[in-house]
Amino acid sequence: MSLYDTPEDIAFNLQQCPYNESHLIEPSRMAFHVARCKNTSTKKMATCPFDATHKMEENALDNHVKNCPARIAFDRHKYAVGEQSGVVGADVLEHDIEFVGETWDLNATPYNPAAGKSSDVLFIPHGAKPSERRAFRQEQRRNYKQKRDN
Repeated sequence: MSLYDTPEDIAFNLQQCPYNESHLIEPSRMAFHVARCKNTSTKKMATCPFDATHKMEENALDNHVKNCPARIAFDRHKYAVGEQSGVVGADVLEHDIEFVGETWDLNATPYNPAAGKSSDVLFIPHGAKPSERRAFRQEQRRNYKQKRDN
């Protein structure tokens, strides 16, 4: 389903694929198309640092970076002055965090990876012949039963 109402709106808003000029893509599908078309194309393209869907030849990258529409929005956010400057959406907590009484550091023991190993696991010797594997499993079962009975 398209974002536009009429076929004229669709045709007016189509964008040309940077890898194949005959591909006309809706702006909402451009990122998917560019990723797929890049794999089949032999062209080496440079990517805009402000918008990954902006692909162009490397010699045109400097001019594009200076005039990129996505750069305008980036600069507007970066160089905001007044009340809007600073980090957006990072509100500082107005109240102190209450201590609940739960501390995880008390009586903590350091991690010991060898402590979690169990000798109750039946191992399979890879690369052994079937008769050797069978004998190995029988020996391991015998050892396991002895440990369990003691």
